[in-house]
Amino acid sequence: MTRHCRLPLLSACAMLASTALIALPAAASAASPKVLLVTRGEAGEGPPAVQGEAAHVSNSITWPALNAGCGGTDEQATVGKNPSGTVKVSGSGQPVSSQCFNESPFEFVPGGITVKSVSVSKAGVVKLTGDLELVLGECTYSAKKLAGTQVFGEDFTEKLSGTGKLAGHSAKTCAKTTPVEDFIGVADASGFDYVVKLTS
Repeated sequence: MTRHCRLPLLSACAMLASTALIALPAAASAASPKVLLVTRGEAGEGPPAVQGEAAHVSNSITWPALNAGCGGTDEQATVGKNPSGTVKVSGSGQPVSSQCFNESPFEFVPGGITVKSVSVSKAGVVKLTGDLELVLGECTYSAKKLAGTQVFGEDFTEKLSGTGKLAGHSAKTCAKTTPVEDFIGVADASGFDYVVKLTS
């Protein structure tokens, strides 16, 4: 038997209808896309990366205005919750073995790489936090945050950019800021770059 709303029950029916309308956005948000890191080997794509598994974050850094660069890999990184709205790979938070150099004339110079985390959001925003340092003569620069854009369906290898700031103990003649770029690669313990996908 079908129930119909009588005049005395109109307010109750209106409340039920409004409750149903309010519930719709909640159902839509439940289907919000998530970022998924997929492992890859010689045979192709494998299973999703597991939370807590070992990962590597490689860094190929250039300081274009200074004609200098650095390279190094954090081999003590770990994968966070996967999939997630923003998947984070935590670095060791410690300086890694690295080499920095001045290209003209070529010579090795002091510097360092420390990775705290690399993350990629469902909007495709990639962020690296840590400390990238370079010392050229009396000028010492440090970059704490870099950002870039991930293309879904491709390897977790992206060019990030940011700004290096002058350390307080540097000479007054040094530029206060300088651009810095880092071509990163985020891989599993075997060295295969993760594939970044968007999944519901």
